[in-house]
Amino acid sequence: MISNALPLLLKGMQKNVATENGAASLNDALSHHAGNADNVATMLKSADLTDGSKIVSHLLGGNRSSILSNPAQKSDFSNLQVGNILASIAPSLMALLGHAKQTTNTGASGMGSLLGTLLGGNSGGLPGSVLSDKDGDSAPDILGGLGKIFRK
Repeated sequence: MISNALPLLLKGMQKNVATENGAASLNDALSHHAGNADNVATMLKSADLTDGSKIVSHLLGGNRSSILSNPAQKSDFSNLQVGNILASIAPSLMALLGHAKQTTNTGASGMGSLLGTLLGGNSGGLPGSVLSDKDGDSAPDILGGLGKIFRK
């Protein structure tokens, strides 16, 4: 399920950084959420679901329900369950991206490039490498193994 749902958040981020205000907003949000990216499992266990839901709503916009229906249809989950899974993942994703932002000393003007670099390609579209499985364990290798936590 994660391989169908996580790209929705990433596409939302890419859409946001297409404007100067959106890039500045993501830059601020990543600064706020930046954290220790060493232990993804701990971040997920302590995820703030209220904050995660706000992140998901911001990234998916007013079409949240229709957007969630695609990964829900491809899995055995309802739209509500997909939304809850994304809400639990979103703060960790923001922390990992925030950590990368700090590590690379990236500002608002570099948000598109940062996303493109982290996602394994250009910043103009979501590259296929986002969901690659280079280690052969059938789980996406996205952002330090975030996809490995949620295998379904």
